[in-house]
Amino acid sequence: MSSRKKKSSSSLASEPGPQPVATPDAGRARVPRRIWVFAALDLLFALLYIGVVRLAHSADGRFEALTVIMGVAVLTAGVGLVVRKPWGWYAALAGCAVVLLGALTLTVLLAISVGYLWAAFGSIGRGAASMCLIFIALIVECYVLLPAFQVAWLLSPAGRRVAGVRERS
Repeated sequence: MSSRKKKSSSSLASEPGPQPVATPDAGRARVPRRIWVFAALDLLFALLYIGVVRLAHSADGRFEALTVIMGVAVLTAGVGLVVRKPWGWYAALAGCAVVLLGALTLTVLLAISVGYLWAAFGSIGRGAASMCLIFIALIVECYVLLPAFQVAWLLSPAGRRVAGVRERS
């Protein structure tokens, strides 16, 4: 057996060295890094949407209006995540839902355009239709992925717990 004696916890506390310091946040749960990543991405995408409004123009302005609404919605989602309160959870969920609904609307309209261009304009229409398909792929990347992952996390038990929303039974 070992000839060493085991040190008691009281003797360990009296030894010199760094001791744990009680902080005001010691009892509070640590904020998951995911919240800050989502909030930063939401801010970045809101700025991207505003940039799209300044670069792309439509004849009647509906695209710009929809993009501004989506930018405000994604910013609302980011703010809702950061506050970590039940109303913020609902605001984040609503903001993501608005972005997903807008992306679905835009995708459906472009898909209708693909069908029309393909059928009505021959080979030139097929080229334009393939460009519309590329735009649909870009819409999925720019408008759908972030809010979809965010909604998936918000509806998870971890997302509900962080916001203080009761889990469904």
